[in-house]
Amino acid sequence: MMTVGSLAESDRARAAELLAMRQRTIYERTDRLFAGLLIFEWLLAIVFALLISPHTWIGETSSLHIHVLAAVFLGALLVSFPLWLVRNQPGHSATRNAVACAQMLMSSLLIHTSGGRIETHFHIFGSLAFLGFYRDWKVFVPATLVIVTDHWLRGTFYPLSVFGVAEQGSWRWLEHGAWIVFCDFFLIQSALQSQAEMRQIAEHEAQLESNNLAQLRAERERFRLAFENAPIGMALLSPNGRFESVNEVMSDLVGYGPDELKGMQMEQLLEAGAEIRAESREFRLSRKGGQGIWVLGSLSRCAEFSIAQIVDLSQRKQAEQALQQAQKLESVGLLAGGIAHEINTPIQYIGDNLRFLRDSFQELQPVLVAHSGAEPASLLGEEIPESIEHSLQGVARVASIVRSMKDYSQTGGREMLPANVNELIENALIISRSEWECVARVETDLQDDLPEPSCDRGEMGQVILNLLINASHANQEKYAGTGELGSISIRTRGLGPEVEIRIQDSGTGIPLHLRERIFEPFFTTKEVGRGTGQGLAVAQAAILRHKGRLQLDSEPGEGSVFSIYLPTLKAEVGP
Repeated sequence: MMTVGSLAESDRARAAELLAMRQRTIYERTDRLFAGLLIFEWLLAIVFALLISPHTWIGETSSLHIHVLAAVFLGALLVSFPLWLVRNQPGHSATRNAVACAQMLMSSLLIHTSGGRIETHFHIFGSLAFLGFYRDWKVFVPATLVIVTDHWLRGTFYPLSVFGVAEQGSWRWLEHGAWIVFCDFFLIQSALQSQAEMRQIAEHEAQLESNNLAQLRAERERFRLAFENAPIGMALLSPNGRFESVNEVMSDLVGYGPDELKGMQMEQLLEAGAEIRAESREFRLSRKGGQGIWVLGSLSRCAEFSIAQIVDLSQRKQAEQALQQAQKLESVGLLAGGIAHEINTPIQYIGDNLRFLRDSFQELQPVLVAHSGAEPASLLGEEIPESIEHSLQGVARVASIVRSMKDYSQTGGREMLPANVNELIENALIISRSEWECVARVETDLQDDLPEPSCDRGEMGQVILNLLINASHANQEKYAGTGELGSISIRTRGLGPEVEIRIQDSGTGIPLHLRERIFEPFFTTKEVGRGTGQGLAVAQAAILRHKGRLQLDSEPGEGSVFSIYLPTLKAEVGP
């Protein structure tokens, strides 16, 4: 069983407080009960006096009996002070003691007005039982002293009023007192037991309150942590829709600080026509500064507050746009591959015919000299072969572009085969020539006997192409308007179990605080319309799928170096 000693200091104080509150409630309620009882007993004493001996006779004259006067005036005197205390000081110990004394004296008055009948003596024991309603053993002390003293004095000097006999000097008051003390013994035991039970109940309630409070605090702390650390924007709103509390995600989402949001209406952040409801739906929020963003939100309404839950859809919208762009690019790539395939055959015809013309002209040149003279023959002999050679060079370049486009347009389902990395680089340089030829000089240092890693040619070629385009843009950003050309150097080396592809530019470089973010999807430092923020993210993901590594070394204002390390076939097979 729980004891006070086993309770914490705060619980003991709370138990004492609960016990005091419950006792005071009982004291006040019992005070009011006795107030009514005293008035009733006063009236009952008057009735007894009127019924039993209303008049006294001396010869032929009669007068109102002293019992009636005693019942009226003495009864009023006895009850007036306790009633005043009940009205003005309910629940106080002085009130209880006064009520106890008055209740005993009312018993004496009833005994007196009845002529000391033995039946009215039971009113004393009934009064003691009524006093037990206080559940306070101390009220029996003044009550017992008052009634025993009354019996002793009246039994000594006026025994007829208390015992109904005129014999003086009787010890009957002592017998009556003994019975009263005997009754007190059990009533006091009952009061003490009742107080002990009340104390245990108070301790139990204090312990429950403490446990409930601790549980409530824990629940509040869990809610606070969940609210503040939620990965989505959350806001606590008043019944009229004003912000009361927001988490950091919500604050970052709308661009307002927590203090700025307090007192603002949720509707102030909604764009025209937008509405937040109980069911999740997409709508646009207006950030600080007027920028609108797409969000997914819902509103949970309670009696005293509402909780708004907001999810930022910006990245999803960007991903959808990027997917649409990728689908367009894929369509363009397939179309380009088809066109390249169709162009390849006529280019071969043209090349073959030009080579035939060149060979045929060499055979016809002596005939032209014989018939045209030296000067015309010299003109024809120099310019026509030169024109044919230029045409053949143009055809060769178109053929190389067509072959590169065909390589990049092939979709082999990520087929991992040995690949010539140098060839992938040359194809990427051909395709990206329009990006770099006006902004940078390209230098290549490609190892001839480079080991061939196992990779997806199309995917790895796209990685190299993305890095070359980024290097071109970095140079253009740095040298725009200066008339100078930047530089791009590409080097390949076999490093034991790995192949290194090193692409270096002399562009703007990457600030330190952005180096970890440049590989995030959709993050870009380029102007709108020039970059999707997917190039480096796709490159890193592709290299990781190839079990390789992508390293960055950059100095702001000096340029960047991207190094790709791919495992060779020997490294994959093992010794």
